[in-house]
Amino acid sequence: HPGCGRGEGLCGNADDWYFKLDVCLGAVLPYADCVLGAAHEAKADTDLVQDMMPQLGAGAQLVRSYGPAGFRIGQDSHASHVLVLPSVTQAWSGALGIEALAPLLQAEPATEILIIGTGKRHEMIAPELRRALKERGVGFDTMDTGAACRTFNVLLGEGRRVAAALLLPV
Repeated sequence: HPGCGRGEGLCGNADDWYFKLDVCLGAVLPYADCVLGAAHEAKADTDLVQDMMPQLGAGAQLVRSYGPAGFRIGQDSHASHVLVLPSVTQAWSGALGIEALAPLLQAEPATEILIIGTGKRHEMIAPELRRALKERGVGFDTMDTGAACRTFNVLLGEGRRVAAALLLPV
């Protein structure tokens, strides 16, 4: 990120351990948390980038940052694995079973796509869980947690009925 001084995608003050998704996806997300501040916003208004992200509601659960110690989602910090819906985030045990994922699968409106962040590295989910999700008509994808955070944000910005189960990237 030009001018950040922290290297590829890293930015911030007290939360140095976080990977700042606002900066990483600077071309599509608001610059509220960018260390370049107003100067960056003024430049963005003229010729730096085109803001392609639709305006999200006040309670939108945009994943702003993540790291081994937790997530910053919307305006809140979470120091555990989390289940994320477009309007609410809750702590999660990290169990990859149909019962543990029930809050995401019983949501109204129904979840269309479930993104599963499997931690620091991509892991496959058990065949039983894959089968149960397919039987319920829920599309899903597994990926490392960083990719899952970014994918969730993009799908949320598109207005999709997306949910995420995010394991801490440790």
